[in-house]
Amino acid sequence: MAINTIYVTSVKKHQMDEIGFKISDDKDIIEKYLTDESSIIKGYADSVYYPYTEAHVNKIVRDANENKVRVTVSGGGTGITGSRVPLGGVVVSTEYMTQISTIGEDNWIEYREGGYTYVIKIGWDEEENTYYAVAPPGITLQTLDNILATRKLLYPPDPTEKMAFLGGTVATNASGSRSYYYGSTREYIRRLRIVLPTGETLDIKRGEYIIRNRVFRIESKIYGSIEIKLPKLKIPNVRKNAAGYYIKDNMDLIDLFIGSEGTLGVFTEIEVRLIPRPNIVIPLYIMFQSNEDSIDFVREMRMFEFKNVSNVHVLSLEYYDRYSVDFIRLRYGSIIPDDTSSIIYMEMDGDDEEILIEALQEIDDIIDYYRSNKVLASFDVDWIKLSSEIRHALPTGVNEFVRRHGTRKVATDIAVPDESFDEMLEYYRIIGDETGVQYVLFGHIGDNHLHFNFLPRDDNELKKAYTGYSKLLLKAVELGGTVSAEHGVGKKKCIVDGDEVPLLELMYGKDGLIELAKLKHSFDPNHILNIGNIIPEDYLEGI
Repeated sequence: MAINTIYVTSVKKHQMDEIGFKISDDKDIIEKYLTDESSIIKGYADSVYYPYTEAHVNKIVRDANENKVRVTVSGGGTGITGSRVPLGGVVVSTEYMTQISTIGEDNWIEYREGGYTYVIKIGWDEEENTYYAVAPPGITLQTLDNILATRKLLYPPDPTEKMAFLGGTVATNASGSRSYYYGSTREYIRRLRIVLPTGETLDIKRGEYIIRNRVFRIESKIYGSIEIKLPKLKIPNVRKNAAGYYIKDNMDLIDLFIGSEGTLGVFTEIEVRLIPRPNIVIPLYIMFQSNEDSIDFVREMRMFEFKNVSNVHVLSLEYYDRYSVDFIRLRYGSIIPDDTSSIIYMEMDGDDEEILIEALQEIDDIIDYYRSNKVLASFDVDWIKLSSEIRHALPTGVNEFVRRHGTRKVATDIAVPDESFDEMLEYYRIIGDETGVQYVLFGHIGDNHLHFNFLPRDDNELKKAYTGYSKLLLKAVELGGTVSAEHGVGKKKCIVDGDEVPLLELMYGKDGLIELAKLKHSFDPNHILNIGNIIPEDYLEGI
């Protein structure tokens, strides 16, 4: 339905509420929450809170709002944008939020792993003809998948980092290699329970609240009637985007919170759509002597439709340039021909081996036409395990390289529209050669989304890498692309003409960021929640 007003819900009680939550002001413990996997920024905080339930989060956030104390929500710490890094105040870690509060009478599952007890609910929606799961924000993707696998179900979003918390992936609209077929996190979120910066709770179901004319109201018991205006910004027309708030005409309210990086509220319960688990997924490595042939092969596969088989899907299309191949060759050189200049990694699913063999036969002529010099594919369990290890050889090799040289990689997360991909691909190579810094180019080519990683060996090369990084971001924006396709923007900045510029400012300009700051202010007038994410702190000053 179209909406004018949304009312906050009452707080739901839970049997664990009486336990209370833990608080630590131990400096050694706090230290663990002051960075993330990127190490791009070091934060500071006074204490860490460990809520178990939504009621705990309500109290923590309500008290912080009343006292104007900053709150930074921390998930699994696997992010690479500094999003969970606090800039003062307190950290709220969701690691003990492993049990849902709205269990109901049946279909709930208790699962123990790694010293934690997880409680989720799995159900079937007759009206929408789909399975669904209700899960807590502190469950990891791997644990959720372990539970679903026993029931032959799948939560399709496939971020690479399986130890990421579900709440964190919703906060960034995360995706991965299989987003080529399945899409991003957003497409599988059915319902969210969210604690607002006031400490009050919203319960939002997809399709329930449609925002018309970009204006709606929230009736708060603390602030009264709050008018929310969505700015008129042009969102990039790309297959994947995780840069800032999702805003468009006639949008579903739930989508405003997905990808908001903790700036509008804290997720306490997440309901996701599930699909039947594929019977078989087969990985393929297709190796090419010519980079141009590999790119042409991808174009062909993106238009390809199987004619003689049904229920077979290409789940992912991944690309590795010749420098990426070199890193993989360090560990698996015996299976990679010497004249290989690029590799395409594919995954296909199907009902059984016979059907998948027929599918492979259908694409065999295409593989031959584009002069592949070797194809690795098998249904063998050991091969499937090895294929995963081969994929991880690149990030492992890259991380070892930068550690050995005492620097850090400088990595892009760019995606561009279909019509701009060739130009962006050529520009990657131009900038790589121009800087003279070693690099690798790889990733989700099926979505026009490649990761360009500069690998500087010293401080001088690091400076050149940052210059090249900014040029790549500006080019992506010029081509109508996004500065972040799957990681979010967090607190990341770049250097343009000697000035430090927030990533999102490249896309929307200063005026656009001011409008986004006003949106944040409407939800969070005391500016307490996840300050620095999406919108730099100085943009909130004076609003």
